[in-house]
Amino acid sequence: MAVHKVICKLQINIFLHQVFMSDIRPLPLSMEDFIKTLPSEICSQPELYVIDGKTPLSAFRPLHIDQISKIIQFANQYNFAVSPQGSRTALTLGRKLERYDIALDTSGISKLVEYTPEDLTVTIEAGATLQDLQSVLAEFGQYLPADPNPSNAVTIGGLLATARSGAWRGNVPSTRDLILGMTVVMADGSIATSGGRVVKNVSGFDMHRLHTGALGSLGIISSASFKVLPIPERSVSLILYCSNINEADELAFILRNSNLPIRGLTILGSNTSLKLGFSRTPKVLVEFAGIEVSINRSIKDTEQIMSRFGEIDQLKDSQIWHQIRSFANEQKEQIVVRCGVQAKNVAEVIELAESNTAACAWGNLTSGSVWVVFEDINVVTLSKFRSQILSLEGFMQVEAAPMGIRDIFDPFGDIETDLVRALKHRFDPSGILNPGRWMVGV
Repeated sequence: MAVHKVICKLQINIFLHQVFMSDIRPLPLSMEDFIKTLPSEICSQPELYVIDGKTPLSAFRPLHIDQISKIIQFANQYNFAVSPQGSRTALTLGRKLERYDIALDTSGISKLVEYTPEDLTVTIEAGATLQDLQSVLAEFGQYLPADPNPSNAVTIGGLLATARSGAWRGNVPSTRDLILGMTVVMADGSIATSGGRVVKNVSGFDMHRLHTGALGSLGIISSASFKVLPIPERSVSLILYCSNINEADELAFILRNSNLPIRGLTILGSNTSLKLGFSRTPKVLVEFAGIEVSINRSIKDTEQIMSRFGEIDQLKDSQIWHQIRSFANEQKEQIVVRCGVQAKNVAEVIELAESNTAACAWGNLTSGSVWVVFEDINVVTLSKFRSQILSLEGFMQVEAAPMGIRDIFDPFGDIETDLVRALKHRFDPSGILNPGRWMVGV
């Protein structure tokens, strides 16, 4: 009987303990208190990270992936919106942020994790710039074949999150196809890894491809592994003069179908040619890359092709390609758009765009990508231009624009809204990563 009473009393005490303890919750942690838990060197000044006129409550520049994880865990628990950013070269890509509480500067995580030149593989943290990576690889005669607009100042994380490319796309393997693996900090702060660091060990789902082009809305890319390529023995760029856009189109197709070692093939509109310092007529810009014998042969073949078109100049270096890419830089009143069309429509879109005298356009024939920079255009004209692109079964995406334009003009146009919402709900159910960048509520 005494034993029974003791057991009953013990059970009651356990029950009361559970009842009272269930009502005890940890006190909410304020932003100020959270900041005190972090090393002072990773806390930055919020006013340096203004986006779309919004200043975040706090800004952090973590030095380790674990610190990113801790920040995201806190943000997820207390519903603070986070915007990851590195070189800040694509701040106006996409819609305006709906909320912006924490700026997460990834430039502090920039270490070279692993590089095995003999295997042509490299793993690097996301805050390193493409320029820095190329410098390291060049010491061993290798490179990552990426030429994104507007420049190589983009971070590795930004390169992947925006999925931007240039004239090389379609002629060499894309960055997306060269990713072997990726480490991502998810929206709950957990750290996920997909793929691997070497080609033969890559297995499982290609989740790293999902984060490529996702604008940091599904997770924060913290490191990536790539397969790299040997730097070609020689490269040379030629500028080919044409009298009109139809002639440039014909010439570009002849070159594309010639089996020459082309790495870049771009049609320049008349306004773009003028901006580059040439006469105001369309041009074809071509870059050959390969072994010495092949390049010499390509130059001779091109000279023969040009015998029935016009003049040809061999450029001293590849600087012109960097100039063209820089045209896509974010400027206060400048609107930059990217169109995707069939190769047969590239020249047509260039001429269509430059019918607006305050625009310059260039198109990469192999990828069907046309970039247009409008210095002065209203929303009505921009909408009409998009409709014309859609009539060609293409798409038009605003890559950079003033806040006023993005307030009233949809940067992406029609997208698979149900799919995008489903992905966002699956990977970021609280909606804390770049909220609104893709669409309202996403």
